[in-house]
Amino acid sequence: MDSDVEGLLYALVVVDRRAAVWCAAQCARTVGHLVPDTEPRPRLAIEAAEAWVRGGPIPPRALAEAAHRAGYAERAAHERARIASRAGQPHEAASATAAAYAARAAKRVASSVRALRPASAAGAAARAAAHAACDPHDPAGDLSATWERAYRAHLRILERLVRAERWPWTPQAPHAEPDQLSDPRTAGIPIPELLAARARARRLGLAWADPRQRAAAERAEEDPLPEHPHPTQLRSPPPALEPTG
Repeated sequence: MDSDVEGLLYALVVVDRRAAVWCAAQCARTVGHLVPDTEPRPRLAIEAAEAWVRGGPIPPRALAEAAHRAGYAERAAHERARIASRAGQPHEAASATAAAYAARAAKRVASSVRALRPASAAGAAARAAAHAACDPHDPAGDLSATWERAYRAHLRILERLVRAERWPWTPQAPHAEPDQLSDPRTAGIPIPELLAARARARRLGLAWADPRQRAAAERAEEDPLPEHPHPTQLRSPPPALEPTG
């Protein structure tokens, strides 16, 4: 794992897959402009995943097909980069490589619905931005150092983007599987707070969907009850004996 944003997305998959897919889609959109307008397949893959997040009737096969089509776009861009490199066109090769990684990010977003791919979508987006930032015609530039700086810089941008997201409630649709539905009580919660709340509920052994039980247990944890007395301490004291004579 290369960055904090990838760690966030890995943790978010366990907490709420829809939120993870949404955040991955926003990461992929940061490099969508690197794909030529004549190539719509990566954009359509992101839009299909976002429609699934919103509760749209998107069957798993349609999402898988959208991911495959984005993969075809990725391979086509890599082929353009190879041809441009052989033709001595480094700038065109770098642009095509950036487009290929942007298409890969879109592919990973669409496949995140059924696989643990949100973090890799962020990594692919950062690689796309790094390739786009390199200028092969700059004789004084160190391309490897420039690429690394741009890669790390874009990962930081993506981390800020994910942390700033507020996860809205996805309306429960009758066609969606119960374990895929987002809890309406998470509406408008920033992603870091959502992760912390789920971790607290897991630590307390509570069902996430029961806020009253969770709140009562959290209050009990903050103000623990005194230890129960031993049963023998609950017995009434024997009556005092009357003095004799």
